[in-house]
Amino acid sequence: MKARTKLFLLVIAISASFEANGQEKNSTEKLLRPFDKKFRLGTTLNMLWSSIEGKSLPVQYFTKPSIGIFLVAEYYFKPFIGISVGAGFQQLGAGIITNVKQPVVTPSLDSTYRTRLRFNTLAFPISFHLRTPRDVVLKGWRFGGALSLIPLINTASNQVYNSLEPSLYNLDNTKNISNLYLKNDLLYQIAIGPEIEAGTGILKFQFVYTVGTTNVYSSNQGNGTNQAYGFRIGYLF
Repeated sequence: MKARTKLFLLVIAISASFEANGQEKNSTEKLLRPFDKKFRLGTTLNMLWSSIEGKSLPVQYFTKPSIGIFLVAEYYFKPFIGISVGAGFQQLGAGIITNVKQPVVTPSLDSTYRTRLRFNTLAFPISFHLRTPRDVVLKGWRFGGALSLIPLINTASNQVYNSLEPSLYNLDNTKNISNLYLKNDLLYQIAIGPEIEAGTGILKFQFVYTVGTTNVYSSNQGNGTNQAYGFRIGYLF
């Protein structure tokens, strides 16, 4: 009888130990979910379409592709609210609609939609983040957004003529015109999109809209500001 009692007590003890270990494991897994981690580092890639908007523009513009890449550090006070800072390169500017004939070897061709104004900038986003406190749609998926202030330094302004035909005299002619355009700007940006648990990190897909606050012209050519919209993909470790 005593042996059976001891065996019974031993089975109970082992079962309790397994249950405690299981609960501890589940608790640890819950704490280690990527959305619960407070501090993260990562990179983001911006694929934007940029232009210049205003009531007094010296030429007609159209949107052009503008790429950007950033290093980002995020800190979340709670799983659903946080801040971040970043630093990186962002191209801005616009395409220029012009009917000026370019010097060529073959008969002259209209340069419309071939001229680009490119601002090569260093940008330093400071952002406030919100996201849903729980998963939405699918497990490991949440929906988030960010509001950002972005101080910007324009390192160079170039006007580029994109030649398509190999016989053109001025193949991809680039002219530095930094003296005619802004040196600094302060951008406002809004971003919104899904955030997905991916391994031990978070993958973000966001729609981005950005607008500048400074007149891009420095020589009284007109009055216009930077504008860009597009998509951003980021991964935070």
